[in-house]
Amino acid sequence: MMELKMWNLERENIKEALKEIRDVVGERFATDEKAILINYSRDFTITPGTIPHIVALPSSTDDVSEILKIARRRKIPVVPFSTGFNHGGLTLPRRGGIVLDLKRMRKIEINPETMTATIGPGVRNVDLYLACSEFYATEGIKLRPCLPLTMGSISTLANYIARGGPGITVRYGFSSDLICGITWVLPDGEVIYLGTHSEDKNFSLPTNICEGPDLMGAFVAADGAFGVCTEMTIRLVAEFPFEKLFLFDSMDRENSLERALSFVKRIARLDITEFIYKSHTDQLANMSPMGNPLDLVELLPEHPIVVIISGNDEEEIKVREGILLKVAEEEGMYAVDLELLN
Repeated sequence: MMELKMWNLERENIKEALKEIRDVVGERFATDEKAILINYSRDFTITPGTIPHIVALPSSTDDVSEILKIARRRKIPVVPFSTGFNHGGLTLPRRGGIVLDLKRMRKIEINPETMTATIGPGVRNVDLYLACSEFYATEGIKLRPCLPLTMGSISTLANYIARGGPGITVRYGFSSDLICGITWVLPDGEVIYLGTHSEDKNFSLPTNICEGPDLMGAFVAADGAFGVCTEMTIRLVAEFPFEKLFLFDSMDRENSLERALSFVKRIARLDITEFIYKSHTDQLANMSPMGNPLDLVELLPEHPIVVIISGNDEEEIKVREGILLKVAEEEGMYAVDLELLN
């Protein structure tokens, strides 16, 4: 039986593809220079990758569409790339091909009336937070995005579409609950608009309800399998003037995971928290400036639970804190001294 040849990575085919891609994005934004390509073969994890044949930097949805049409016609694999921070090499090329670096797509449009933000894949968490801080939900209360408890350099859009986002924001839901609409380029280059983008991609209500069936769920957490997300509209929330962060650990080391899960379930039902996040010991150790992270692992919680409470004044914070600590004690959890991380 003849083996089906899925990809064409012959030198001449790659060379012609590069010419066509440069016609789309300009010579400056498409390259096959080895010194540049090698940077896209690794990320900050130990996951192995291969060196791509081409790196292209589109600036618009139309650019992405044209590049995917070229790649499809010439049978060259494509890997989308935003900021490169992920767990497990999700943006590393496995067969070479084209890396679609989306960092130039840094659109941010804030609509304070609908409390939404429309962003491109090149927008980092810190970019969106700073942009939102110039707008107000109401007098004295600024707008803010629900962001993950992670680095400010991570792509907000990529994190949301991979169902990372803000973890469990008890007040607002998961990241997928906060997505109102998306613009998506399919592998054949066709552009589709989902959620509220299907109604009018230049206007979004703070909801993902639209006419007809909601197809966004098929694309969220697909990790690039169905193409490339080039634009997203997400709900924003009010930034309360007071907040406090806690780190909890279990008193029962042998049953620490069960204790932690029971604790999370109870405080989630009480609706007293802004944010709940199941962290990792090695993550906390790497965040701490105190010495060698490997030495800190034994000192830190095995199943750490990060909780943030927020409110309109200090009195509200005290009430929420009292309830939180009471539940923690009943569930065999205790608040860790945060000086360990300072």
